[in-house]
Amino acid sequence: MKITELVVRSGDCNLLLAADGPTYWFHTEHERIEERGWGCLDPESPISGLCTDLVATCIVFVFQCRATRRTTLCHVVSKTDIAVFEEQMRYVTKEDPHSQVDIVVFQGCVYGNTGEVPSKILQEDSMWVSQTLEHIRNKRTSCHASAYPKPLGYGVVLVDKLSGDVIIPMPPTTEPAPQFLSCINTWPPTPTMLIERQIVDEFYRIQSTASYIRSKYRIIPCFQVYDGTRKLVIPPSSDDTREIFRIATMHPNFPHFEHIQQSDLDICNRVVPTIEMPGYIKHLPELIRKAGGFCEVAGCRKFTIQTCSMCKGAHYCNKNHQEEHWAEHKTWCKSHRYKPGG
Repeated sequence: MKITELVVRSGDCNLLLAADGPTYWFHTEHERIEERGWGCLDPESPISGLCTDLVATCIVFVFQCRATRRTTLCHVVSKTDIAVFEEQMRYVTKEDPHSQVDIVVFQGCVYGNTGEVPSKILQEDSMWVSQTLEHIRNKRTSCHASAYPKPLGYGVVLVDKLSGDVIIPMPPTTEPAPQFLSCINTWPPTPTMLIERQIVDEFYRIQSTASYIRSKYRIIPCFQVYDGTRKLVIPPSSDDTREIFRIATMHPNFPHFEHIQQSDLDICNRVVPTIEMPGYIKHLPELIRKAGGFCEVAGCRKFTIQTCSMCKGAHYCNKNHQEEHWAEHKTWCKSHRYKPGG
């Protein structure tokens, strides 16, 4: 897998804040959400465009199979269950155990650290990535896996479906990355001719690549039914608002998204994005809280309304799964205890 960086200046980008515009890639300002992922799986496109909201703090696994021309991006946190990665490989190879899989890991949490994350945690994350790649290689001989020593500059990976080569759009070292990046005709020429008419993939919101595959849903973004051809803009919004849209489209029994009232969205838009679960739960509309979410156990991912009794933020479909997941959940749970009315 050949990896090439493509420097993109701010003058070659458009900020997209409206519903009109050319084909584009997103980079947003949102806080950390586990396994947040974006991707495009359009079979007619010569290039797979994959994107994650988070750049400097994430661990991104990109899976590519040249035989099937399938590519996925899986944005995960440290200690993610190995079953998630096995599911990615089954998907990109169309269940063929002999097909070659190329994997590249972008460790933004290590190489993009600004000093806010303790070095001990970074070392543990780096060790976990190494152990995970070794585990994958041992289980699948037809696999090439490596780590790339940089974060994703714009949160975007472009994979040529035929050659498997990767291009990473990167901002100049003197400029910050814009929130929204557009693919337009003023882009610099590249070996793969990355111009608007050739990139027909669209980015859509999914809870995670693994959950998308497990759910057997077709291509659906966070707030409208998507037919795979229309251009799509997801405006800047709070994580709470995003969560409403995600549940409305991914939940098999959730009412149609038109039932979400504007007053509910206004409540969420007033909330400052936060990683503190008590505030997150408090400000979610009652309709959303009743909808439930995915079971936290990676091998399950069933929808359930049952939550951890202490933090109210983790969903478990049964008591056994909660006990099984407690070793991974307990540290986070203790720092995010739910306080009624608080």
